[in-house]
Amino acid sequence: MKVRKDETYYIISAKWMTTWKEYVNYDDDQTEESPRPGQIVNDHLIRPETKESIRKEFSEGKHYEILPEKVWEYFVTWQVAFSTTLPF
Repeated sequence: MKVRKDETYYIISAKWMTTWKEYVNYDDDQTEESPRPGQIVNDHLIRPETKESIRKEFSEGKHYEILPEKVWEYFVTWQVAFSTTLPF
């Protein structure tokens, strides 16, 4: 993804994105229902010594995806909506 200097971006696990795409039938080619993806966990993408940088051995598309801020906010909102239990 081409990033712009003046915008905010987030990284997300490529494995989680694949699971989400299967869940929503993103490619419109599934015949079976897929399980809902779990919580977004990106800890394995970050270098432990810096806690800020992406691991050097990881690459975009294979290990992670880069998301614009609006898309990241959508996933966070979507995840909260499905993980929140409302009293009745």
